[in-house]
Amino acid sequence: VASTTYGYFHDYRHLDAEGLDPLFPFGYGLSYVEVSYSAIRLSKDTARAGDVIDVEVDVTNEGDRSVLETVQVYVRPPGEVVSRPVRDLRAFGQVELGAGETKTVTLSIRVDELGYWDEAAGAFVLEPGVHLVEAGRHARDLPQYTELLLEL
Repeated sequence: VASTTYGYFHDYRHLDAEGLDPLFPFGYGLSYVEVSYSAIRLSKDTARAGDVIDVEVDVTNEGDRSVLETVQVYVRPPGEVVSRPVRDLRAFGQVELGAGETKTVTLSIRVDELGYWDEAAGAFVLEPGVHLVEAGRHARDLPQYTELLLEL
């Protein structure tokens, strides 16, 4: 019987850690329409455990036909305490846009889900510091970003 063991860094996290570019990045989808992102905003710039942060980003259909766009939000932790993935997908949602239409998409992130497993504590722990919040079409196309300060 064959078996496979996956380490902590697998899938797109492994490629990011190794600095490798995939042919089709995580979250990649084919579309006949160009979509642009602008004006990322957070409901609050500083957060603590238990908070929920709303991420808003404006999405514009640049084409001449309608499109169903999947908006993805990734978070880059400070990564100073333990080795962590470069970025993690933390929220996603779809928006339907008519030709030339712009809509604001709001996705929520629970701050408690930004933690890492601390073996000594036997629990998930939040890492204080600046976390980069990125939004875009897929893991390699994240044109909008802002900072979230996590305080303990």
